[in-house]
Amino acid sequence: MPCALPRPKTPAGLLAALGLLLLVTGAAGCAGRQETTGPDLRQPLPDQVEEMPARPPTAALLLPLTGQAAPVAQDMLDAAQMALFDVGATDLVLKPKDTKGTPEGAAAAARAALDEGVDLILGPLYAASTGAVGPVAAGANVRVLAFSNDAGVAGGGTWILGYRPEEQVMRVMGVAGRNGLSPVAAIAPDDAYGARALAAWRGAGGGGRSAVYPPGETDLARVVKGMVASDPPPALLVADGGDRLRSMSALFAYYGLDAARTRLLGTMLWLEDPTLLAEPALQGGWLASVPPDEDGAFARRFEDLYGRPPATLAGLAYDATALAAVLANDGRGFDGPQLAAPGGFSGHAGIFRLLPGGLTEHGLAVVEVQNGALGVVDPAPTGFAGPALLGEPGLGF
Repeated sequence: MPCALPRPKTPAGLLAALGLLLLVTGAAGCAGRQETTGPDLRQPLPDQVEEMPARPPTAALLLPLTGQAAPVAQDMLDAAQMALFDVGATDLVLKPKDTKGTPEGAAAAARAALDEGVDLILGPLYAASTGAVGPVAAGANVRVLAFSNDAGVAGGGTWILGYRPEEQVMRVMGVAGRNGLSPVAAIAPDDAYGARALAAWRGAGGGGRSAVYPPGETDLARVVKGMVASDPPPALLVADGGDRLRSMSALFAYYGLDAARTRLLGTMLWLEDPTLLAEPALQGGWLASVPPDEDGAFARRFEDLYGRPPATLAGLAYDATALAAVLANDGRGFDGPQLAAPGGFSGHAGIFRLLPGGLTEHGLAVVEVQNGALGVVDPAPTGFAGPALLGEPGLGF
C-alpha cells in the first residue's frame, strides 16, 4: 500500500488544536517504503511518544500571504495546519513565511528560513518564485517541495508538486487511444502552458491537426471553424479554460460540432471555473483529474472546518505538509531517497510519487463532463506498479 496521508480528527478537536506553529512529540513513521507501493500517509501515526529531539525537524512553508494571491495562500496555510493535526503526534515544526507573491520576496523568505535552520522548504507557489528559491536552498543543501506545475523549475533538489499539463494530456490521450479515438487533433494557446500540452500531445501520438492562438485572442472563430467545420476529427484536445474555453464552447455549438463524432478532451484548466461544466458543447468531454470522490471529501472537510470551500491548490499544501510530518517522524531526514520513495504516497486525492529528476507523478482519473458534474470514465490507479510513467524532464516533452 502507498504511504498515506492522515485521516481527519474531529472538527472540534481540530479547531482547538490548530495554531500557526505546531510542535508535538512524535511517533514512529510509515513502514514499507521499499515496497512497490508505499504506506498510506492518510493514517494517523501510532501514539508512541518518544523523547524530544535536541532540535526538532523544521519545515518552512513559503506562500504569498499578502498580495493578490493571499486568499489562495490562506487556504493553503489552513490546509497545511489541518494536515499537521491529522497526522497526530509529530516532531515537525512548521514555519510559514510570506513571499509577497514575487520571486524577490520568495528568495528573501527562503534565506530567512534557512537562517533559522529549517530542514525542508514547502512552496513557493509560482514557477518564477520557485526558480528563485531553488538555488538558494540548494546552496544550503535543503530540499524544496514547490507547488508549481512547471517542469522547467524542477531538479537540483527542487520537486514540483503541481499537476503538470504533460501528465494530464498523456493520461487522457491514453484512455482515448484505448477507446479507438484516433487521430486526436489539438487546440492550445500559444504560451508556455499550451506548448507543454502540445508537446505531450505529440509524445502521446496525437497525429491530428493542431492550431494555436495568441493568449490574448478574443476572436477564436477562425481556429474553431478550421478544426470542426469540415472533416471533424474523432477527438479534439482543448488545452485551455476560463473565458477562452467558454467562447470556444459557444463556437463549437455554432459550427455544429457533433459530440457523437468528435470527443472533446481537456485538462484541469476546464475545472477552474465550475460553471463551464454546464456548457452544452462540453457535455461528454473527457479530462484527466484527481479522483472526484476523494477530492470532494477533502473539500467538504475543509469547508466544515473553515466555513468556505478550499482553493484548488489547498490539497497540495495538505499533502506536502503531511509528507514532511511523516518523514520527520521516520527519523531519516528529507534527503532525495526518502522523498522519492518508489512506492509513492496516498494523498488527499489519490496517489503521487516524487521522481528522482524533480517531477511528481500523480495517479489521475479520467472523468467525463455530465451536466455540471463529473463521472469517472477510467478510475485512478491505486498503486505504482513499475517505473515512472512519464520519465524525466526532456524525455518526449
